Amino acid sequence: MDPSTTSRRGFLKLAGLAGLSASAVGTLAACGGGAQPTQPGAGGSAPAGGGPAGAAASYWFLSGQPQQAVREESVKRFSAANPDTAIKYTEFQNDAYKTKIKTAIGAGQGPTIIWGWGGGGLREYVKNNQVEDLTSFFSENAPVKVAVNEFSRRPAETVLAGTIKNMGKTSKTYTLAVEFMDKGGNVVATETASVGPVAANGTQSFRINVAKGGVYGYRYKPVT
Repeated sequence: MDPSTTSRRGFLKLAGLAGLSASAVGTLAACGGGAQPTQPGAGGSAPAGGGPAGAAASYWFLSGQPQQAVREESVKRFSAANPDTAIKYTEFQNDAYKTKIKTAIGAGQGPTIIWGWGGGGLREYVKNNQVEDLTSFFSENAPVKVAVNEFSRRPAETVLAGTIKNMGKTSKTYTLAVEFMDKGGNVVATETASVGPVAANGTQSFRINVAKGGVYGYRYKPVT
């Protein structure tokens, strides 16, 4: 991609994409060079809801529920809130994605944002300066951090637990709205937790219990 199309500052807005479970997100990275892709990959699709033509940024990720629905909804929500920096997404089946992303990045034709697995493949992209690590940028600029350390699925109950860190300079109480989904990506339960007040630069735990089994994934809305 042309680095001028999406600045590092612009990626801060992608905090809207952070409202996902770690298992659903995988690893996000920004490509460091090349041009925008013009065709969806084999075995994938570019749904009409994926974003407007001429979108400033592109995002490739895997198909397959329930994670697919989480990623689609997050991109749509971000694009609706940020029409000037909307994201166009393309979906791929697992094997097709592994081949397509490796070829595209190697040729300098990768998308703005890639979904990937930590480990060998991503390490090679970093080593060859083909992706940019945004970890420190988000650490310095994100107003709030959500960390999930438990996602327990039982026959008649689901538990989600973790912490919220206030990165601001004043105490704040946060609202965490979570949607739980079944294997097909359908929302089967919704729960809202109030966390706080959390002191400036402080951390507080949260725990959400839902009397619902058959949950395969979750997503949370931007924390307010």
